[in-house]
Amino acid sequence: MAAGRALGVSLAVHGGAVALLALGLARPPERPHTEPVPVAEPVMRYALSLVRASRPKSATAPEQVKKWAAFGASVRAAQYLVLGAKARALTSGRYHVSFDDIRALAHPVMRHRVLTNFHAQSEGITSDALVDRLLETVPVPRSGM
Repeated sequence: MAAGRALGVSLAVHGGAVALLALGLARPPERPHTEPVPVAEPVMRYALSLVRASRPKSATAPEQVKKWAAFGASVRAAQYLVLGAKARALTSGRYHVSFDDIRALAHPVMRHRVLTNFHAQSEGITSDALVDRLLETVPVPRSGM
């Protein structure tokens, strides 16, 4: 932060997004820019399914998660999957969130929220490996059309 001030720039955090603001020249947004981006219910359910399956005591958890995870992700992970997916959609020139957006954000959002147990650590299994397994096993909803 001190380095930013020396350069005449400050960091402001709004809704999980970091915005660079020139001191005195710009005002931080009152709402996150991602708020108006629509998210279809199946996309939200998919984010929730990924997070729910990361918990070792969940009935939907894959065997590898039950065996190697000490703790899974909380509801906050689903919230940030959706928020990050909204930002990714906007930066990709789209005004809607896709399943691919959720999948692309799974590692950065969940790797520090899915904690491995001693057995996983002794076998060299990482949180990223567990997130990979979640992406392989949690089905992406299909369109009924």
